Amino acid sequence: MNIQGKVALVTGASRGIGRAIALELAQQGMKRLILVARDRHKLAEVAKEIEAMGVEAAMMAVDLTKPVFVHVAIAQLWRSYGPIHILVNCAGVAYQNSFLQSKLPQVQEELSLNLLVRVQGEELSPLLPAPCSPAASVTCITTKMR
Repeated sequence: MNIQGKVALVTGASRGIGRAIALELAQQGMKRLILVARDRHKLAEVAKEIEAMGVEAAMMAVDLTKPVFVHVAIAQLWRSYGPIHILVNCAGVAYQNSFLQSKLPQVQEELSLNLLVRVQGEELSPLLPAPCSPAASVTCITTKMR
C-alpha cells in the first residue's frame, strides 16, 4: 500500500503503540497525521516530533468515551481535513488488576474505551473515502488472572 501523500488519523497517539505507529507513518511519508488522545500536552510532544520530519501534524484532544464529543470532533475533522485514508484505533487503557481486585469505575473505563469505542468507531467511517474501510484497528483488553 502506497501511503505517501495520504492522510491518517491515529487514536491513542500520545503514547505507547499509537505514538509508535504515528511516528512510523510519518517516517513512511504521510502527508498529514491527525493525532487523537486525551492528553493535549503529550500530543503536542508527538506532533513536534512528526513536524520535525517534515510531516504536517494536527492534534485533537478528545475523550473517545464521550459520544457527544466524538460527534463534534468528527464534524470538525471533516470540515478541516476532508477524507482520511488510514484510520488507526489505538486508544486504550489497562489497569491490569486481578479481576476480583478491580474497582468498578476502572472496569467501566476499560470496557468503554477498549471495547465500546471500537463498536462506535463505525462513526468515523464517513471520514474515509469510498470504497475504503479502516486500514488498521488495534484493540487491547487485559486483565490479570489469579
